[in-house]
Amino acid sequence: MSGIPAGSIVHVGGKTVLNRLQDAGLQDPRVPTQTIYETGNDLVVGKILTEADFRFQLTSWDVSTDLMALLHGKFAAMGSLISGADPVGTVYKWEDCEFVNVTSPWKRDVGTDGGDIEAGVIVPNLFPTALSYRLGVTENAQMQVTLASGAYYMAKGYPMEETAAGDGAATAFLTSEAAMVHRIGGAGSARYRHVFGVLVNGVPMIEGEDYTVTGGAAPDAAPTAVTINFDVAPANGAVVKFCYFSPVAHAIPQADNLGTNVTPAAVRGRDITILVGTPSTAVPLTGIQSFELQAACNGALQREMGQYDPVGYTQTGVDTTGTVTAEPKTIDSFYQMLSEMLGVDTDEVYGYINQHGVPLTAVIHDPSNPANILKSIYVPDAMFQAPGENARANQVTQFPIRFESMTGVFREIKGELPPDGLG
Repeated sequence: MSGIPAGSIVHVGGKTVLNRLQDAGLQDPRVPTQTIYETGNDLVVGKILTEADFRFQLTSWDVSTDLMALLHGKFAAMGSLISGADPVGTVYKWEDCEFVNVTSPWKRDVGTDGGDIEAGVIVPNLFPTALSYRLGVTENAQMQVTLASGAYYMAKGYPMEETAAGDGAATAFLTSEAAMVHRIGGAGSARYRHVFGVLVNGVPMIEGEDYTVTGGAAPDAAPTAVTINFDVAPANGAVVKFCYFSPVAHAIPQADNLGTNVTPAAVRGRDITILVGTPSTAVPLTGIQSFELQAACNGALQREMGQYDPVGYTQTGVDTTGTVTAEPKTIDSFYQMLSEMLGVDTDEVYGYINQHGVPLTAVIHDPSNPANILKSIYVPDAMFQAPGENARANQVTQFPIRFESMTGVFREIKGELPPDGLG
């Protein structure tokens, strides 16, 4: 194999392969550098690495609820859908997302029989800060998630995440395989670390404050298993997660990537319906060309003295906005659509100020069986604004109609919404 093709880089979250990813990875992972000068000296005194603030981005054509299930801390066996065990009707709330870990094993060989892992990356303690959906008439349905982190690690080993269940009494959790050592701070350091991304119910745990690690070997010795020792036993039923690099040979064969018979490889606009109103009486919108929704989580990474990695994320608020672009066939159909969105009768005047909220739903059907609804994207209180006009010669006029959630939230539902909608 010459080079490292994208087909050999696997992204694993929730202990299983994340499927239908078109691109994924850290965006420009540079640690900002501060250059130090002083008076009386025309040379650089030193260069100090400041605090890292990385962005990890996933773009997927997967139209199942798998990515949202991952962001809610769920997991599955390798080769399975994370949301597979969730019943139809499961609701995923943007404001309830939590910290997750992502590992990225690199295959040495590819193809139907390949999958031997040679190296990999661990990106621990990721928190989702932005999410967008893009649905169009002639485009593949797309979901993009941006997550914040302040650390990542690379090694010629197998990056793995393990999970364990708390019982309210156990404080010690042993890695199932040996854990490779990391020198904190780089070459020459005598301070070591073996595990990363220790989470309890989606909350980052801090080494030295919430837990200590015993066992493990120094850099010149053979790696050994390590034990994570919590100061306070995780509660009964708590989900404990942690990552490390194992020197043991592993493989992720092609079979661990879901086939197209499990979830559609992509969905086009013909299998997407946009509706306005309470689901039981909702009206399908006609002439729609695209639907876009952007959700944001405002905040910042938390840090503290004595810790290299961030220790959390301060969430100061969430918001949801979007655009429905229409290409109405007639003036009458255009104003009928505005009436449904704005709540104003067609014999009245529409102005640029509207504070009327209405439920908005994007319904995605299974292309192989359109009667089956894969998922619904629901904004309970979309506040639309009347569009302007932008006429261009020799073109049909399109109208981008912007909306905002009055409460800043949206819901993703596995399958169809209940007739009375959701709060």
